[in-house]
Amino acid sequence: VARKHPNVFIGADNWQPSVWPQELVEFNAGPGRSQVLWGTNKPAVDPAASLAGVLALGFDDETLDSLLYANSERVFSSARAPDR
Repeated sequence: VARKHPNVFIGADNWQPSVWPQELVEFNAGPGRSQVLWGTNKPAVDPAASLAGVLALGFDDETLDSLLYANSERVFSSARAPDR
């Protein structure tokens, strides 16, 4: 669904990156770079272990920035209620 619709996002927060399907890793490194959100779903996934797992996937700097920060910042800042 995310491949078809640019306003659909994938939350990769409930599984350690070491068990992410290869299709998710490839989508995140390529056409879906702006549509995947990283998180830890703490306490289900340890944040330090999850971050280490993401770094071990070998993403380039642009993909890491998008996954770890920019995508979430863009999505959640646009969801804020307008100032009154």
